[in-house]
Amino acid sequence: DASLAEATALFRLNRRQEAMAVLDRVLRQDPDFAKAVYRKAGFLAENGEHEEALRFYDRLIEFDPLDMAYRRNRARVLYAMGRRREAVAQWEEVLRREPDAQTLLGLGWAYLHEKRRLDAAKMAAWLMKLAPEEPSSLLFMANMDIERENYRSAWELARKACALAPDDKNASMVLAQALFRLQRRKEAMALLDRIIKENPDYRNAVHRKAAFLAELGHNDEALAFYERLLQSDPGHAAYRRDRAKVLYALGRVNEAEAEWESLSREALDPDAMLNLGWAYVHDQRIDDAFAI
Repeated sequence: DASLAEATALFRLNRRQEAMAVLDRVLRQDPDFAKAVYRKAGFLAENGEHEEALRFYDRLIEFDPLDMAYRRNRARVLYAMGRRREAVAQWEEVLRREPDAQTLLGLGWAYLHEKRRLDAAKMAAWLMKLAPEEPSSLLFMANMDIERENYRSAWELARKACALAPDDKNASMVLAQALFRLQRRKEAMALLDRIIKENPDYRNAVHRKAAFLAELGHNDEALAFYERLLQSDPGHAAYRRDRAKVLYALGRVNEAEAEWESLSREALDPDAMLNLGWAYVHDQRIDDAFAI
C-alpha cells in the first residue's frame, strides 16, 4: 500500500513514467495484487491508453466478477474509446445491481450525448437525491441546462461548481461552454486556453476548443487541433467524426465521406451515419442515403 501511495503521488505530480515504474515493480512481485492492477488501469485510462486500460479492467473482472467498481470504470473507458453502446449497457448493468452517483453520472452524460433527454432527466433527478451538492452533480445539471438552452442557469451552476472545486478542470470546461453559449466567446476561449496551458494533455479541453473554432468557421485552426488529438489517440471515434465534419466544411468531401463510411462500418457510429446520410443527400446519392 505504501508503494501505491508513492505511485499516486508521483502520478499527480505529472511524473507519470516514474509512477508506472513503481506499479510495474509491485506487479512483478505480485501479479495478482488487485489494488495495484486497479490503480494501473486508472492511470492508463487517464493517460488515454484506453486499450491497455481495458485489458487491465477485464483482468480485474476475472479476479472478482461482483465488484461493480471494475465494471463502472470499464464502462468509462469504453465510452472514451467511442464504444458507446457497450459502455451504456455496462453502466445500466451496474445501475441495476448497485446504484451510485458515478454510474448515474456516466449514464446521464451518455443519454445526453444520445439526445435521450427524458432518460437523462431521470438520471439527474436520481442524482440530485443522492449527491445534490457535489460539483459533479452541479456540472451535470449545468449541462442539462445547456441542452435546454437555459444558458444563464448553466453558467450559475458551473460557477458554483468552480467555487466548490477550484482545481477541477471539468468545472472550468463547463463554465467555458456556458460562456460561449451566452455569446461571451472571448471569455470562453480565454478560459479554454488557460485550461489547455495548465493541462496540455487534457484532451477534452482541446476537443472543445476545436469544436468552438469549427462553429466559428475557423476550420483550418480547428483541423489543426483535431490532428493534434488524433496523434495522441488515432482510433478515437469522436475525434475522427468531428475532424471529418471540418474536412467537409473545407470542401474536402471525399476525405470526409471516407472517414464517416469507415466509422459507420467499424463502430456503427450513429452521428457518423447521420453526417454521411446528409452528405449523400447533398451529393444526390439518394439511394445510398436511404441505405444508411
